[in-house]
Amino acid sequence: MADIKPISIPLAEAQRLADLTSIRTDFCRCRDMCEQIAEALRSMTLGPVLLDGLATAIPIVYARPFIGGVRCRIERFVESLQLEEVALHQSILHTRSKFTAHSVNRMENHQVYVWLNPESRGGRRINEVNIAQSRLMTLSHDDYLQISSICSKAVLWIEAEMAKESARLPAIILQKYTLESLYEMELDSLVPSDGLDRAHIGRSRSGS
Repeated sequence: MADIKPISIPLAEAQRLADLTSIRTDFCRCRDMCEQIAEALRSMTLGPVLLDGLATAIPIVYARPFIGGVRCRIERFVESLQLEEVALHQSILHTRSKFTAHSVNRMENHQVYVWLNPESRGGRRINEVNIAQSRLMTLSHDDYLQISSICSKAVLWIEAEMAKESARLPAIILQKYTLESLYEMELDSLVPSDGLDRAHIGRSRSGS
């Protein structure tokens, strides 16, 4: 039996499919992390460092399809959510923007403590001034299960959009290439992602 032959071609019209593929990966990552941290909170099986790592990563990964970036927009997915899901969605974005990625809200509080010397031990004076800190460590078990549910819905919505994009591309490809030229092409290896030395280089914003 002959093998199906995949080939790689440059095709600007496939950018939305590429963006959706990337966005789907983000939601799958976020869903899996939410399930891991929810189970860890239930069973107390993770230490504070790993809990903090997951709690930090989840709002950042969740927000990637919605805040900044150059990939296509998926606002229509948010319009499909229930009101309570939209409220949680907005809370996650605020957590990402005002606490996890930037420290500008009251999820991280600082209080000045002035330590006074006992009068019986040398009279009145200030011995020390320091700061007590309180900060949000994680959301609740139920919060993470709800975020996981939103991510699962997002994956289904995105897969439907990916199917639409995939279905329209063959006709576009055949406007640019003949079947003969396509069959003559060789399979290209997957190009690895760039490393930190190229982190400063981006692509221009997608149009939709």
